[in-house]
Amino acid sequence: MNNSKRLIVDPSGETAFTTITAAIEAASDGGKILIRQGDYCESLQINKKLELVGEGSASEIRILGDSTHQPISCAADVVIIRNISLIGSQAMSAIRCDSGVLDLEHCLIEGGEYGVFFYNGNKLSVDSCHIHKCRSGGIYAMRGRGITITESLIEQCGGNGIEALDCESVYVRHCRIANISGYGIQAKGGETFEVESTECESALNGSILDNHKLISEEVERISYERRAQS
Repeated sequence: MNNSKRLIVDPSGETAFTTITAAIEAASDGGKILIRQGDYCESLQINKKLELVGEGSASEIRILGDSTHQPISCAADVVIIRNISLIGSQAMSAIRCDSGVLDLEHCLIEGGEYGVFFYNGNKLSVDSCHIHKCRSGGIYAMRGRGITITESLIEQCGGNGIEALDCESVYVRHCRIANISGYGIQAKGGETFEVESTECESALNGSILDNHKLISEEVERISYERRAQS
């Protein structure tokens, strides 16, 4: 992203933008938006290549949805979100992406039907994030080309910690998935599924489900090619 196109959002009024929505509307494709401390009760629609970065602690920069709107909905070539809290409602996911690339880094994601809902996109990357208290699951991805989850904590969720359906490749590395009512990780379809150095604690008698087959957690690393179900 181009730093020369950087915009700054500050709810105190010290900058040109007091809302993230206004900054998104003014931003050029490929721009960067720096977000200062505050609670933002907004439903962001992102349809251009953008980077949103929180200035300070992610816990102090919160985007809050409501019962009819999720905090962020995006469909763009590339959307990067760093160091921000996303708070969803029970009825809506905290963030939804319907195309392109979504890159989440050092984010706190709380509540929502799902923490992250990714559908028919190119690439989903979740790195060093904390996802918790989501009603139906932590991360739900369907028909994505590449799903990579690293160094993240997913906990206290209903449903599955990570669910990937018909995604070409799924990589889960150095994560912890705890206090999940469903499976820690469930994958169906696709070609490549790899879990490495990841702890799963679920309420079911097995924490990793691959094409309806329970996978033992006794090995430190699971890596293999899968054939699509007939």
